[in-house]
Amino acid sequence: MVNPMIQNQLKARTSRFLSKGAIIPTPNFFIPLSKGTIPHLTPENAEHSSIPGVFFGLEECLDELANSAIAKGKSRLEDWIAISASVSTILSPRRFRPLKSVSASDSDISIVTSGGVKKLTSELYNSLVTKLQPDAVITLNDNPTSKPGVKRRPKMISRNLNWAKEFLHKQLEQERANAPDIIFPIPDLPNTYLIPMFDKLKELDFGHIKAFAFFGQPVAVPTEFDSIPRISLAPVETPHDILDALENGTDIFVTDLVTKCTDAGIALAFNFKNSESEVKLQIGINMFDISHETNMSPILDDCTCICCRRYSRAYIRHLLSAHELVAWELLQLHNIHVLNSFMSDIRASINKGSFSSNKERFLIQYVNTYPEQQALGPRRRGYQLDMTDSLPLSNRPPWKKLDDDSASANTKTGSIVVTSQTPLKLEADTTKAAADTFQTRSANEDQVVGELVDAFAAKVSTTNDKDSDSELEEELLEALDELDDTAYRSERMQQLKEEFELVQRCKLQNHMNLFTVENEKDVMEMTVKSECVVIHFFHPDFKRCKILDNHLEKLAKKYWETKFVRIEAASAPFLVTKFSLKVLPALLCFKDSVLVDKLIGFSDLGNTDNFDTAAIEFRFKKSGVIKRLKGNEYSYNNLSKIEHISSSDEDSDFFE
Repeated sequence: MVNPMIQNQLKARTSRFLSKGAIIPTPNFFIPLSKGTIPHLTPENAEHSSIPGVFFGLEECLDELANSAIAKGKSRLEDWIAISASVSTILSPRRFRPLKSVSASDSDISIVTSGGVKKLTSELYNSLVTKLQPDAVITLNDNPTSKPGVKRRPKMISRNLNWAKEFLHKQLEQERANAPDIIFPIPDLPNTYLIPMFDKLKELDFGHIKAFAFFGQPVAVPTEFDSIPRISLAPVETPHDILDALENGTDIFVTDLVTKCTDAGIALAFNFKNSESEVKLQIGINMFDISHETNMSPILDDCTCICCRRYSRAYIRHLLSAHELVAWELLQLHNIHVLNSFMSDIRASINKGSFSSNKERFLIQYVNTYPEQQALGPRRRGYQLDMTDSLPLSNRPPWKKLDDDSASANTKTGSIVVTSQTPLKLEADTTKAAADTFQTRSANEDQVVGELVDAFAAKVSTTNDKDSDSELEEELLEALDELDDTAYRSERMQQLKEEFELVQRCKLQNHMNLFTVENEKDVMEMTVKSECVVIHFFHPDFKRCKILDNHLEKLAKKYWETKFVRIEAASAPFLVTKFSLKVLPALLCFKDSVLVDKLIGFSDLGNTDNFDTAAIEFRFKKSGVIKRLKGNEYSYNNLSKIEHISSSDEDSDFFE
């Protein structure tokens, strides 16, 4: 029930969210789970914090849809997630911050699982809710991750209403005493779409609806719905955002603010009590800062959380510097406690009628930004990243190449260091003439070795006879003996044998040909397992896709080190959406799992069907997916002509 003294809509108010016997005072917050757990906390540690409730996206467990473990098992939801049964749980089809996916239909929505993009039907979702028995459930909803078009908007309203009606009827037919509370989803649309939706919602038995889930800021609702709690799924990043959301009528907000600050090593340091401070206060403390190295005081003097009661700033910083997991565990407990106290003070302020004045004082007293993050936190997972475009690596690589730039910085002045292909070092006292002779001979032998390996690869790509491969290998090794006798021929012989073995491994991994892949999950795995990958997204009926296939077939045999694959665009909805592929053919080039080049249509190839293979070959060389150009056709004039091909018009096929 809403506090009768506070009836004005879109104003801060106190109320109660009743969830299966649990009474949650509002305003309050729910924390999104990550793979079924509160980030950084075990169930035992979570008991030290008063968490009002959690939010769980079912798509995290539906890698095989109906064949997933959570779908085939007989246990309730509380047995699948690492949360105490006393904590209220809201179940949703998608994560709090869902990854971008393709459009929904009238019978299903697209979800992004660890097994790729899947179609979650209303029938499957409703049956899973019946089996898992969560405390509350957001009915299946069409909620695109980007701004919907004009034609999409009425479809969103219609689908949400139909799916809610279907779910409600199923629950009423079963007459289950432990049926979950129903939360109806409100899309982020203008009032011109929402007003008719509320009119149709009145026709349902809306007495079973326990809350509204707003995917944008809450809006005014008809008087009949005024007492229904409003849950906001719009992200809030700072306490200032929280206060704005509450003033706009939010009762409960789902937020990962606590977890994001913990990941960054930031301890929250704000409250809603009036202070006489004349200077701007920080809303967070960077615990990586060296100033805490010998500070034996708690994070906050007046904080009663388990972290501040028992441990000092110096100890927390030591744990962070040592990358001990307990550091983020303690910070998470502290940050949850601070946000809990913040919400408790807000509720008291609203009841006293002083919320507006306290808010103004808070905005003056605290800055609206967090301190700059000074170190890397725990490793970030794919579902925590913005996957809408190509991004740099978010995590520090655990290993580095031995011959990186730092190695060259340590080279002695006056010495000449030959590349890693030549395991010799010419000291500073060597004459310039000797050095020139040495480098020229080394370059010639490098060229010979490369030509021998390419010849071996060309032969291997056309035969499956291992005996023939062995005979060819012996012939090529004998050819190396025709070189002038040098002190390092044995190393060259060993290098050549290793290159031959690499050729054989590449053949077993489907290099040397344009390999067709049926599943986009396999494509994503290839970008991780192979150093250089070229992916062609094609349509079987498009002429230019067939033209490009012919060129790629030639290059796949020639550049055996690079993996060339093709996948029908219709079979890769997640990748097509992620990389905004609207024109075919489309080429994506990956090196070390990072997108380094994107070639859409033929506009960069002169916008002609008769372009030379060398044009696309040179493009691959510039992006680094092929290491060196092979052949004698690359004169300076030809390369310059290729590099300056006009890209004025586009005449490729559009993919719908």
